[in-house]
Amino acid sequence: MFITGCTSTFPTFSKVPASQESHSGADQFNAALKKLEKKDDPSNLKKISESDPQSIWSERAHSILKTYSAQQEKISRLNNKNRELIEENTKLKDNIDKLNRINLEMEKRSP
Repeated sequence: MFITGCTSTFPTFSKVPASQESHSGADQFNAALKKLEKKDDPSNLKKISESDPQSIWSERAHSILKTYSAQQEKISRLNNKNRELIEENTKLKDNIDKLNRINLEMEKRSP
């Protein structure tokens, strides 16, 4: 038995349904990851991390930002060490050249 003539409408809610909210959060998170990957820009992940500290996307963004920060610090230290090693290598090459010149001079003088 069908009841016809029912013309009332369902109330609408301004809140986005949880399934769409999660999907939207996932889309924002994925876009933020792509921005980090392609442009080395973590700004969108920071926004997600700070926006709703209790959301799963905020937790994931925070975790990635911690790892990213640690990597940046390691990269900085390695770059500094690399500069130091390049300088040391240059000095050693200069010393080898000097020693080779001295060796040639000594060979010329020996009978």
